[in-house]
Amino acid sequence: MNKPKFLSSRRFKHGTMATVITIVVVAVVVLVNVVAGLLLGLFPSSLDLTDNNRFQLGEESIQYVQGLDEDITITVCMNESEFANTDSTGYYYQANQIIKQYAQYSGHITVQYVDLMEDPSFSANYPDYSLSEGDIIVESDQRLRVVDSSELVVAEYNDDYSSYEYFSDAEQVMTSAISYVAANELTNCAVITGHSESTSAGLTEMLNDNNYQMADVDLASSTLDDSYDLVVICAPMVDYTDAELEQIDAFLTNGGNFGKTLLYIASFQQVGADETTGVVSSATPNLDAYLAEWGIEVSLDGMLYETDSSNIYPFQSSAGAYPFIGFDIVDEDRTAALRDSSLPVLGLYARPVNLLFEAQDNITTTALIQSHDTATLIPYNYSQGDAEYTDYMNNHVGTYNVAALAQKTRYDGLTPYSSNVLVLGDTSLLQQAVTQDARYNNNQYMVNLVNELTGQSGGINISAVSFTSETFTASSAAAVTTLVIFMILIPVAALGGGFAFWLVRRRK
Repeated sequence: MNKPKFLSSRRFKHGTMATVITIVVVAVVVLVNVVAGLLLGLFPSSLDLTDNNRFQLGEESIQYVQGLDEDITITVCMNESEFANTDSTGYYYQANQIIKQYAQYSGHITVQYVDLMEDPSFSANYPDYSLSEGDIIVESDQRLRVVDSSELVVAEYNDDYSSYEYFSDAEQVMTSAISYVAANELTNCAVITGHSESTSAGLTEMLNDNNYQMADVDLASSTLDDSYDLVVICAPMVDYTDAELEQIDAFLTNGGNFGKTLLYIASFQQVGADETTGVVSSATPNLDAYLAEWGIEVSLDGMLYETDSSNIYPFQSSAGAYPFIGFDIVDEDRTAALRDSSLPVLGLYARPVNLLFEAQDNITTTALIQSHDTATLIPYNYSQGDAEYTDYMNNHVGTYNVAALAQKTRYDGLTPYSSNVLVLGDTSLLQQAVTQDARYNNNQYMVNLVNELTGQSGGINISAVSFTSETFTASSAAAVTTLVIFMILIPVAALGGGFAFWLVRRRK
């Protein structure tokens, strides 16, 4: 049977080919769109062109959430659009982008948005919490944490202390919350009260961010049991009784098993001078004597100050500028774990921490943080402007320890088991102004050290990201590569493909 002529015609052949090609192209486009839609839901799709990658989840967080084996739900208590546009600066838009990426990198994390105005009954699911718009609930089957949205952005003075610079702390806060609710066990920390102790917001934040469960303990009415791994004594103004010190000692001895840690933080406010005699004394002589048994003395000789202005970091506050001092970490065993070991640790009016011996019986002592050799001491018993005051400072220039560690160790075969007494010369070493600032090593060093001493693995320590830099600056190589790809290769490929297609059709 002969084919109709029109089926053999050139017009039919070319028309059919064009139709087939059109159908194939449309099918490919549809397929690509379907696949792309699926991939967009599974993987991060945005391109972060900021020079500090502030819209991109960091590698530490990515690796952590990819290793999760427990389901976690993140609930933002606000409509997504309203949350992302909470402020006109874009700070919360960035925070929202970070939050959504946790679900993109882990199949065990779900992110949802609940508008409390439209669904007021939702709060009834959390009767122990007073939820507000913008709060973020991070929860697992084990526990939950409610994050205040104000925690996602922090403000710090810029380098010349003339204005505020804003930083995103969204990744640190959210990864810490996820780590907290996912942890199989929390490290128990007892904060001793009842002696007019100081409070340290920086220390509390640091420990909360790293899965420490903190509880206030008054030794006069409670007993330290072995469920605690860490005990904190923060600048008490009232001395400890013998019975209370026996509790501290029993805690550290732990029935001969050791494995416990005491963190003692001193303060210049614990020292006073008699107005008549000028005799300097401590508010806590009994506690001081106990520390001496561990080979550590917090000096009464004066408060640290710097004679070299290059080692002074003035922090501005409503009360004026405070001359924080830059200290060096001399603990070489632990500097390798720092992102940048050259960054200083800052402190203000710290008391020197003296080592009374290097090794005695089964106790060893180690200096951790030191001043520069240009530091000096401000005396307690002389007034500024007095000749004695100036002479005293001139005669006490030198290097001083501001943090030290004592360890009492026993061995089971070749395996050591230690209890630790960690002493800091002032609460300012853990002040939020410096623990939240990535330009200094206060936070990372202390987190790593305390985690090591308490036997806690890992630790979340992510630097806050500045909002200041707005523009993307490509390197020369990147700029050339981009130009070649988009201005030359792609257009040439398109033209070449079109010419080849035309040539094939012309020859048929």
